[in-house]
Amino acid sequence: MLTSRESVRVLLDGPDAVAAHMVLRGSAGLIHHGDGVEFLSPAEKKGRPCGCPPLLEDRKLAAKAMRGPTPSVDITFQIAAAPELGAFHFMTGSWQMAAQLSDLTDALERVDGPAVCDLTMEFVVYTTKTGRGICCRKPVVTVLGSPDTVAPEPPSAAEPTPAPAASAPRRKARPAGP
Repeated sequence: MLTSRESVRVLLDGPDAVAAHMVLRGSAGLIHHGDGVEFLSPAEKKGRPCGCPPLLEDRKLAAKAMRGPTPSVDITFQIAAAPELGAFHFMTGSWQMAAQLSDLTDALERVDGPAVCDLTMEFVVYTTKTGRGICCRKPVVTVLGSPDTVAPEPPSAAEPTPAPAASAPRRKARPAGP
């Protein structure tokens, strides 16, 4: 699915719609696959401590030094206004999304069933420590409520002016498998 919108109203079927892992890949394939506490695979390591640092900042530093895994977040959703199109996946390696997962799953649990959410690619501008300006988009999921209380489309407003094509790459949503 491609869209020029910065935000899409989606349905998430509770906290199980969000899967998060920590992965490290090498030239030969998957080196580390865990949840940040225990290995999830391979089978002979499953359930054993994976050795990831407890703090997200320390995990980020290890990953930057190529010594540790990075986040792999998979959000399964339906388009709120057209659920008949089926399920889609939004996948990201965003550290910001990884940092907000606990809040997101808590909000989804409070809805107690399918939740209407806005999936937004928020435009971010920042300056690195070396003084270089960076522009990118970060994914943000905002839980709005249940389908009984939230409209499947946001209220009508003027369409925002699309950002220049060179400002940030667009991510494709991948249809869910069988």
